[in-house]
Amino acid sequence: MVGLALLIALLAVAFFAPILASEQPILCRYKGRLYAPGLVQVLHRIPGSPWLVSMPKPFRFPSFSPRREIRPEEGDWALWPPVRFGPNEVDLDLRLRGRSPGHWLGTDEVGRDVLARMIHGAAVSMQVGFISMGIAALIGLAVGALAGYAGGRTDQIISRFIEIVMCFPTFFLILAILVWLKPSIYNVMIVIGITSWTSIARYTRGEFLRLRTLDYALAARALGAGPARIIVRHILPNSLAPVLVVVTFGIASAILTESALSWLGFGVMPPQPSWGNILRSAYDNLRTGGHMIYPPCIAIFFGVLCFNLVSDALRDVTDPRLHEG
Repeated sequence: MVGLALLIALLAVAFFAPILASEQPILCRYKGRLYAPGLVQVLHRIPGSPWLVSMPKPFRFPSFSPRREIRPEEGDWALWPPVRFGPNEVDLDLRLRGRSPGHWLGTDEVGRDVLARMIHGAAVSMQVGFISMGIAALIGLAVGALAGYAGGRTDQIISRFIEIVMCFPTFFLILAILVWLKPSIYNVMIVIGITSWTSIARYTRGEFLRLRTLDYALAARALGAGPARIIVRHILPNSLAPVLVVVTFGIASAILTESALSWLGFGVMPPQPSWGNILRSAYDNLRTGGHMIYPPCIAIFFGVLCFNLVSDALRDVTDPRLHEG
């Protein structure tokens, strides 16, 4: 339950990052009109919402500074985020400063607020974890379902292919692929997804081999249901419980992999923040920026720990053998 509570808090921080750390106000009155630029940024995290709700003028313009333009003496007011700095807001006069009332975790080598970058880096880590494992789940479910339901020679060929893929060290395989691609968050998600499906496929195959011989699957076949209907309507929904456990463990592994890739310079590239490149920046400035080491290390540790705790609990709940006796 502690892991679940921490996980929910982490997801909330990732989703509501624009109203937790931003140079834009959450809500404000400017020249007699009400604006909510921070809330609009949160809405833009929902796919498709930028087409429906656009950032209002003049807040959409990079040259517009709300801190400078909003004047209380003229009747303006603003509700600011707890951290009043954007993740890429630079102040060269405050480079590598330690903790202070204005910058709770200090600043980095170009004067960016470390806490703001950590908050927005959480969103990057969650995106990588969920999207990459979503890709892996789609591939693993399709391959495992085909092998488990078809059986025979098809199962043997697919199983040998899965074993061959599993023989490659995953992290070095990801590095080898990313060498030929442009470093970006999208390439990282795709590459992690297409190299992490083997465990899901094996679990899915095992569940299909077990479930296809049960009475409800045989009854559906006797009533004339085709293979696609039996797989999608009957077997697949009943095989998802153990697969979800593997997917949740995979999210933790994807977060750790992305952090390692960003630390090596093959993952998310600056100025976009991620826990891995923040840690790399701290390592490069170890003598003068030691205050930057601890936040990403603690965040990566607790992020991976939360998913592992929740995955372990899901396994205990979904495995009936643990409840026998």
